[in-house]
Amino acid sequence: MNQIEDYKREKDGPDVLADRPRYARAGWETITDGDKERLKWLGVFFRGQTPGSFMLRLRFTHGVSNAAQFRVIAALSRDAGVPDSGWRGNGGGEGGRAARHCRKGG
Repeated sequence: MNQIEDYKREKDGPDVLADRPRYARAGWETITDGDKERLKWLGVFFRGQTPGSFMLRLRFTHGVSNAAQFRVIAALSRDAGVPDSGWRGNGGGEGGRAARHCRKGG
């Protein structure tokens, strides 16, 4: 077994959801390595290169979204003080234009 499998055996991934308020109060330094892995199941990724920062990965069904969805994401990001965003796309490479992946209207 590897370490990730050990974490899975210790606690189910989605169970970390209940721990988020405690970690928010106690600080990111208190998040265990196991829970850092489990948070990935919720789309939250610890950024080791920028300690204390996290990335939230959003997924869209078939990679399709619309302007209304992006407006909500922009508003939430602005309200949370999130300064940057990225686009991965299906190819796994960075970059790309969000507009070509969105439906018109919405």
